[in-house]
Amino acid sequence: MGTIIWLIGTVLAIMAVMDVFKKNISTGWKIIWSVLLLVTEMEKVFLHPGGTLFL
Repeated sequence: MGTIIWLIGTVLAIMAVMDVFKKNISTGWKIIWSVLLLVTEMEKVFLHPGGTLFL
């Protein structure tokens, strides 16, 4: 069950980044928001749903 939630979170983060690029804001802000979204997502990507490091 934890893996399914983890995968859903990853997909939603990718969709959020794509949504940022659809907004009518400057390119600099798009890059900043995308980096922030991806950095917070990478924290989950490198941790296995069980809490152990997943490399």
